[in-house]
Amino acid sequence: MAKSDNEYAINTSMSRTGQIVCNATVPGVGGIFLAIDSFSEDGTTAGGIRMGAIGVQYETVEDAKADACKLALAMSEKNRSSRLGFGGCKTVVYVLDKEILTAAPGIEGSPRSKLFDALSIVLGNYMDKLLVGPDMFTSRGDLRYLRERCIVLYPKMRHCPVPERMMSDEDVISISTAWSTFGALLALAQEKKWKAPKAAIQGLGNVGGEVYKHLVAEGWDVVAYDPMPERMAMVPADKQRDPDNILFEPCDILIPCARGGVLSLENIPRLQCKCVAGAANCQIFPEVEHEAHKLLEDCSIEYYSEAMINVGGVSFAVHSFTDTLFTYEDSRELGAHNMRLMIHERSVVECAPASTGVVAALVAAPVAGPAAPPAPHPARTDAPAPTRPM
Repeated sequence: MAKSDNEYAINTSMSRTGQIVCNATVPGVGGIFLAIDSFSEDGTTAGGIRMGAIGVQYETVEDAKADACKLALAMSEKNRSSRLGFGGCKTVVYVLDKEILTAAPGIEGSPRSKLFDALSIVLGNYMDKLLVGPDMFTSRGDLRYLRERCIVLYPKMRHCPVPERMMSDEDVISISTAWSTFGALLALAQEKKWKAPKAAIQGLGNVGGEVYKHLVAEGWDVVAYDPMPERMAMVPADKQRDPDNILFEPCDILIPCARGGVLSLENIPRLQCKCVAGAANCQIFPEVEHEAHKLLEDCSIEYYSEAMINVGGVSFAVHSFTDTLFTYEDSRELGAHNMRLMIHERSVVECAPASTGVVAALVAAPVAGPAAPPAPHPARTDAPAPTRPM
């Protein structure tokens, strides 16, 4: 059973930038930072759960907190850009032992599950208002366990933070993100009139790997790098690159699909791509964003915001939360639509309505506002979402 909030040393504070930051500590195991950057007009917010180890992904616990805050800001931008009607948040689960990152999920009493027990209690303050999804090192098994804990702890909730539709046998969130990224890349190539573009993909995880397969099937010339040999196995030897040169590969499009902060003031002048258009969040850290964009412009490199490209996953999650239909084709169409907006209008706020269907509804949704505690929500028994047709 989950412990009480006192046993998990849960506290909530306000960051210097006005974000709500909820922190929970699991002694000897790790902890959680839930950063809420914004809520929508009706008090909802959405963002993924990322895991990382101290000493590997994060140097210190403070670095994990800083990452949660940066990614929450990026989620606000993403959700606002595509008019999803949700604010932005992010959860970072940090572990003290890196082996926990590869441990089996959903085993009650295990160190990994204790962290999700703590998260289920943190989420109680925002039940019916907060939607979560997978990110780096978070599996469907983790989400399934978190969903079960929330159902037990909050039987009168209207909307579980982990909708049932996300519990499919396939990784619907990552696949939806890959489809919107693919749609955006196709639209970019079509606008540029490139017949067989050359692309360099950094990261072949759940999203990057799917994007790679789509582009190769489309006839693109694709080189790639990933630190995991099993992922690189699908890439022909002559198309494999190493971590020191993947970013600087001469190509039409650089496609970052790994961690954030990949573009810096130091490495931008060395890029040999014509465009940057990827799925990784926070490709440019906020603190250097202005200088980095100026440097990209000086280098004649077109940068297309990931907030407009990797929207498929969160769009699927939002529609699952509200019990409405969203398909992979909708995801692809949304990515393509957003890319065309960026190319022709270079704006992510004042955008023209989409053509028809789901995408039109998305871009007409309310824009998120500053973070503030949501109003109480009337409770009812959680009900399963309808099965999504494929």
